[in-house]
Amino acid sequence: MPTKNIREEIQKVKDLVSFPVATTDILAAIDDENISIEKVARLIELDVILTTKLLRAINSSFYGLRSRVSTVQNAVSLLGVAEVGRLMITFLLANKMSSPKLANREAFARFWKHSVTTASIARTIATKYYFRTAGKEFVGGLLHDFGKLVLMELSPDDYGAVELLVKEKLYVDTIAEEEIFGINHSEAGGLLAERWRLPVNLAEIIRFHHTPKFAPMDQTLVAIVRVADLFSQLWGYGIEGAPTNVIIESDESWQLLTAEHTALRAITFAEFSEKLRKSFDDNIEFVRMMNANI
Repeated sequence: MPTKNIREEIQKVKDLVSFPVATTDILAAIDDENISIEKVARLIELDVILTTKLLRAINSSFYGLRSRVSTVQNAVSLLGVAEVGRLMITFLLANKMSSPKLANREAFARFWKHSVTTASIARTIATKYYFRTAGKEFVGGLLHDFGKLVLMELSPDDYGAVELLVKEKLYVDTIAEEEIFGINHSEAGGLLAERWRLPVNLAEIIRFHHTPKFAPMDQTLVAIVRVADLFSQLWGYGIEGAPTNVIIESDESWQLLTAEHTALRAITFAEFSEKLRKSFDDNIEFVRMMNANI
């Protein structure tokens, strides 16, 4: 399918990969310091399913709280409006991934598992090493590969051909996509981000996660998501569904992070990888929970 046609098709996408208005509003508003905790809690409490999911999430090892949280208002007070907003986005997107309208449920399940895993690893990197990301790395991890989603849905057979090139001929996914579609998922995702009118930092992650050094605003944020993306693939949580032999130490994203952060230069990559894997394994309950309905 020619590049021009794909770009035109992306602009016509109205259902599957377009966000509900409420989700877009949450993305734009989660950093609004004037939002009332009580108001947010009341809105969540109107939905029993959202309430249940929020309380399960906050009581998981992912947040490491010492005492059990039993009310939505306490959850919002402890996590903050912004973090609760990010969890709501995760739940809404998970519901989309379980839609019966999807052409290839198995592929979309792998896509979502990879997205949640990347988000979880990105959060661990940001918090363990005190990167000032304000939680944006989590939503960025969820959304970084959404260009793949639109390519899968617009032409499932062609994306199957992409996966064959990756699996059988060891193509890099972006190269395989360009050969089949004339456009790769980063560019397709960038077009989606414009259509969704996403905040600039999230749009930047989607468009530049393979090339963080070209990100014009926040290369560190993009690099954190990319490193998380690579570890997700290395550990068998990539979209392909099997461990991928990626060399993270030589990737520009890792070079960007080590150049900026002295704590990363003070340990070996093997030590970093081992600690990160332990933290990820400790939080695996959270990843499984976010994939429960897919």
